[in-house]
Amino acid sequence: AAMVQARAITAHFAIDTYTLVVSSAYGTASPLVGTHVHPWDTPLSATVGPGLVTTRTTQHLLQGWTGSGSAPLSGVTNNTGLFYLQTNSTVTWNWLTQYRLNVGAGPNGTVTVSNGWYDAGSVASLRATPNPGYHFANWTGDTIHVANPLSLTMNQAYALVANVDLVVIRYGD
Repeated sequence: AAMVQARAITAHFAIDTYTLVVSSAYGTASPLVGTHVHPWDTPLSATVGPGLVTTRTTQHLLQGWTGSGSAPLSGVTNNTGLFYLQTNSTVTWNWLTQYRLNVGAGPNGTVTVSNGWYDAGSVASLRATPNPGYHFANWTGDTIHVANPLSLTMNQAYALVANVDLVVIRYGD
């Protein structure tokens, strides 16, 4: 446009802002889980704790983080260390889920298995051995199985007992 009169023009500037998205299924993250908006070049550090979240039958172990943007790409601790937010970024806290396995034998038999924590999706191998004069009947508890040995996919916590019965021999049948 042609200048036909004097004009006063003011340019207004705003600082660039970027987002940090924090994700964690367990523990307490700082910054909190969610989306956070900060000015360009804000110094940040992300943490989560505790590194072990457990109940009687399930536990979640912190495996570190994965990041994008300005956040460090990965690490195996509970602290990303200092970084400067200069682009949209993410920090995702990674957890390993484990389930508890408790197996026992009823009277007149034994079991071969390691009781304890198993990674979700792993397979526990259970074997029942009856005492002489007995035979394996079944596994009972949180599930019922008749296979022996038993390959049990750990998709939940299990408490099982190997049951054996007395061998009955009938004569004259």
